Amino acid sequence: MNPEITLKDIITFSLIIIGLFITLRQFKLSKTLGFINRYNDPNFVDIRASVDEWLDSDKDEIEKLNELEIDKRLAAKITIFINLFTELGVAVNKKIVNIPITLDLWNPALTNYWRKLEFYIIDQRENKKNNIGNNFEGLVELHRKYKKSKLLRIMYWLRLGI
Repeated sequence: MNPEITLKDIITFSLIIIGLFITLRQFKLSKTLGFINRYNDPNFVDIRASVDEWLDSDKDEIEKLNELEIDKRLAAKITIFINLFTELGVAVNKKIVNIPITLDLWNPALTNYWRKLEFYIIDQRENKKNNIGNNFEGLVELHRKYKKSKLLRIMYWLRLGI
């Protein structure tokens, strides 16, 4: 057995590394687009429409919260809706998705829905002892930093979300 490293070995190793890089990038892109596909899935569109109707109703926040005590179906839809953003936040934290593409694709939905749902999430945390939306909140904070900082956007894009 010859322990010397040849040019062929270096090229083979380099091609393996490049292949792994491309595979990882494709995996992250697939996961990134999977979240958008889920958001636009006809079954989820029904959930989103129910959440939007509830959020955009003329009721004040207390009335909206009281409605959820009665309408458990609507409460479940809101939880499912928030869970999508929470799961997206976990995926960003764990770098399972392409971060710059995720932050660009979810603009402005992230900040808009956080602003509209914050009262509900705070109520759940304080009154129901439900630790809901932490990763959603963290994702919104990252999104705000990303939008404000051109340097941060350039750094993410240079890394290609990897």
